[in-house]
Parts: sequence; structure tokens; C-alpha cells
Amino acid sequence: MLSKSQKSLVKMKWENVLFAHWAYDPHVIQEKLPKGIKVDTYKGKAYVGVVSFLMNEIHPKIFPEKVSFSLPEINVRTYVDVDGKKGVLFLSLDTDSKISVLGANAFFDMPYFHSDITMKREGDLTYFESIRKANQAVFKGAYSSKSDVFAAREESLEYWLTERYRLYSTSKKGDIQYGDIKHEQWPLQQAGVNIKENSLILAAGLPSQKEEPHLLYSSGVTVDIGMIQKY
Repeated sequence: MLSKSQKSLVKMKWENVLFAHWAYDPHVIQEKLPKGIKVDTYKGKAYVGVVSFLMNEIHPKIFPEKVSFSLPEINVRTYVDVDGKKGVLFLSLDTDSKISVLGANAFFDMPYFHSDITMKREGDLTYFESIRKANQAVFKGAYSSKSDVFAAREESLEYWLTERYRLYSTSKKGDIQYGDIKHEQWPLQQAGVNIKENSLILAAGLPSQKEEPHLLYSSGVTVDIGMIQKY
């Protein structure tokens, strides 16, 4: 939840979400993290996720009440701990609006990239293609839900991967920053995925993994993200 001192920055819906996660040696991830941020682990393993979705009904608080917009996004993320407060650290975030990338970099101070993104749904299948303009980092694939909806148990890997209520970043000066996130628990389903190409993890400076990813799908949640603050 948002703390009493943290004002809302933007509200939106995250819809049609794919979570694809790969396990890593924690030491490999820790080497990539800024000073003061520790890798978080589940049963001795660190995880890196590629998460694609539609940001719908995006409403920054500075906008008039009924003004909103929508954008597709794909991000590469890992899971971290700062003084016992667990959260998400984004290694990259790609979306297809240059103006939104500039604005997000200004407000969030996170590694946003401008990409050509195509996201379309045909029946139960979602096609997602992202090609980054700066270095041609690519994700191409298709995904769908493969089970009934369930709520993850608190001790499960699914809960650990998805129920994160804080995001971290570092400023250009190297200061740790955070923003709290408010949303209901994710309605999850098992996912079927055909990943044709994925160079986003390599572009983030990590080795690609040969093992099959852990896969989840969600229809989505409504999200309230707080103002980014210095830790």
C-alpha cells in the first residue's frame, strides 16, 4: 500500500500480462545491482523476469480527471531487498511512445527505452513483438492462459514473484529511490508461451538461461503508483 507520506503519481490498469521468469545464481545478479541494494532470493535462487502487458487507462495525477491513454510495455526485472524492504528493480522497460519514455525517465529515473511494439490478441492468444530502437534488443512471442484462475499462496514461488509492492531505482547521482505500489492480489493462471526470440536479458548484461522459464498469465490488476522518493 501507499504510505501516508507518499502521494499517488499515476493510476492505471495492467492487463493481459505474461510473467516469464528464469532462475539465476544470486551472485550473478548481485554483481549487477547498485550499491546498497541486495538481491532477494527464493529457496536460494535469484530470478529475472520478462513481463509483457498492456498499460491501460493510464492517468497521471497531473492530468484532468477523465483524460487517460494506453501503451504496451515489456520489462526485464529482478527482485531485491533494501534494509528488509523487498521490491522490484527494473533492468529495462520498453514502450512504444517516445514522449512517454522521456516523461517516465524524468519522473521515475528508470531505464526506459523507446521501441517499436506490436501487441494484438486473437482469441485466447496474444502476440507480442518489441524491437528496441537504440540497440535492436528484441522480444517476439505469443502467449495464452492454460488453467483456471487462482490466487497464489503466500509461501509459494508464484506469490514471491508477483506480489511486490515497491519499486526501486537509482538516481543519476547514485541515490536509491523508491515508489510504493498499491494493487489487489494478482489473479493468476498457468501460461502457454512460444518465445521465438528474446535478446532483452542479454541486452541487460546478463547471460541467457537454457532452462525453460517459469510461466504465469494474468488478466490484470488496477495499480496506483506513488511518487518516487529518495530512500
